[in-house]
Amino acid sequence: MKSFYVVCKFSFLLIAVFAIGSSFFPQVAISEAAFNSFRVDAVILSGDGLAVLKNPKSADFGLSDLTLAAGSDSCENSDCPATKEVNFEKQVTLTSHDGTISVSGILLDIVDGAFVVEVENLGRVEIKAESAVCEGPGCPIPEVMEPVQIVGNDYMALAIAPHLLIGFGEQKSAASGFHLLDLNSFEVTYTNAADEDLGTARVRPDAIGNALKSLASQSADFAIVPRRLGDVEVAEMLQNNIDDPRGTNRETSIGFDAARVILHPSNPLQELEIGDLIKIYTGEITDWGELGGTEGVIKVLYPEQGSGLSEVLNRALFKHGSTSSRAPYALTVKLRSDMVKEVRHDPSAIGFSAISENIGVKAVGLVGSCGLEYHASPFAIKSEDYPLAQRMFIYSRAQETLPALVNELVQYVGSSAVDFAIDASGHVSSEIERRPQRVSDINLVGDDQIEGADRALVEQLARDLEQFDRLSTTVRFSGQVREFQSKDILELDRLVQYLGDLPSGTKVAVVGFFGDENTLAENANLSVEWANSVSEAIQSAGEELLSHLEFVNRGYGELSPIACNTDDFGRELNRRVEIWVSDSSDGGQ
Repeated sequence: MKSFYVVCKFSFLLIAVFAIGSSFFPQVAISEAAFNSFRVDAVILSGDGLAVLKNPKSADFGLSDLTLAAGSDSCENSDCPATKEVNFEKQVTLTSHDGTISVSGILLDIVDGAFVVEVENLGRVEIKAESAVCEGPGCPIPEVMEPVQIVGNDYMALAIAPHLLIGFGEQKSAASGFHLLDLNSFEVTYTNAADEDLGTARVRPDAIGNALKSLASQSADFAIVPRRLGDVEVAEMLQNNIDDPRGTNRETSIGFDAARVILHPSNPLQELEIGDLIKIYTGEITDWGELGGTEGVIKVLYPEQGSGLSEVLNRALFKHGSTSSRAPYALTVKLRSDMVKEVRHDPSAIGFSAISENIGVKAVGLVGSCGLEYHASPFAIKSEDYPLAQRMFIYSRAQETLPALVNELVQYVGSSAVDFAIDASGHVSSEIERRPQRVSDINLVGDDQIEGADRALVEQLARDLEQFDRLSTTVRFSGQVREFQSKDILELDRLVQYLGDLPSGTKVAVVGFFGDENTLAENANLSVEWANSVSEAIQSAGEELLSHLEFVNRGYGELSPIACNTDDFGRELNRRVEIWVSDSSDGGQ
């Protein structure tokens, strides 16, 4: 008989209450999935397929939330569901939205947005109201809930948000209705199988700065933006007594946006050097003939300032985000789709598109001044080895208690369930990829740069490359060694979960690389310091979950550059910490 034990907190005591036989849910196969929606102070699950859930109060497990009732205080805060009529002490049946779990009993009360039900053989339990369909004479009739407000710049609001919200509805097993409010704004409504209202999410586009102001004033629940918040924006938030959301549960990296350089199909050029691309967009190069193409004035198309694409270009090509040096004759195009159309119909044009928007145009490769090529593969985008890639973020508003639907959205965008929606939108999700490595596929510094004493390090790198696969998770850092913090690893929880699922005995190599600013030995020392810090942060976050793994730390300095070390742009890409894994028992020896 499978069983689970619930330990509940009454005042200052922890009391083991009861064990439930599998006959309680005769129609449900008992599994981790069946119980992953229950939240209690501590849960010990035994039997095949069941798991131990630690610290469940720190997470929201989705479909329904079941706890032993610790009291019967009335619900008085703003998040309590308003009701027209409640028939207490009458029979109700509460069913999860996916129909897998059903509980029947006597409705005793509604406490902090949860039904308090007396269930035979189980006792007094609480089930979150928005997580279950209530049927029976005791069920309340809820008032309409306030819509969730989502604000983002034009591209994020119109290209990303619809996929996120439809995916959220599928994850809730809810029907989603899409409704245009005006030319730009829209809302998605959610209903369950009984056509009961589960809530509404409303989206409106606005400039990034205005979206952040709406978040700070709490007139919006979420801001969806094409990049991470900068220091200037955070300083303004701090002035308004809003804490820095970076590195907290209010910040979620949801995936990657990436741009490709596009030309008309008749343009003979197949690739462009990064330096020449910058010169085109600053007006230093004005004719295709200067690059070996057909002579003619270059028609430069630039994305609207403040758009996600302009943010990518400002960061990668115009380091300080200034457009004052931009080609004065550049034509600003608001929508990416319009830019693709312009290039498609004009042989003299150059522009940018998302990686999925290349129909009727030619995407050209990017090359560094030293000859290294940059490929816009999903792996290179996720690892941020591709220079025109950038993370997309969602920020939630600061409030100790958030409405139930907002909390559910927070959990959804922070989970792997969001990956499908991001991929479906034509962008690149944060799902971790694993890729084999071979010495022949890796860029290594030339023999003329390696002194005799450094050859042992090169040989060690060659052995490791053959033994270990690389994960797409990559940590970027500045040139100065400093105390490393776990919040510097975006999606640390996702990485820990991925590593925790690897088989016992797997070796994990945390491998640091650097630019060529110093001697090879000095760069190797700096890179291993960073590897040590990142490794410590990962193991500290994982604790027992990673105890079955063997960690080794490496520092290879400038030995394997992914970009040219001829300028700050390339050196910044080269300063990184990679995560490698090996199933081989002799990996990393």
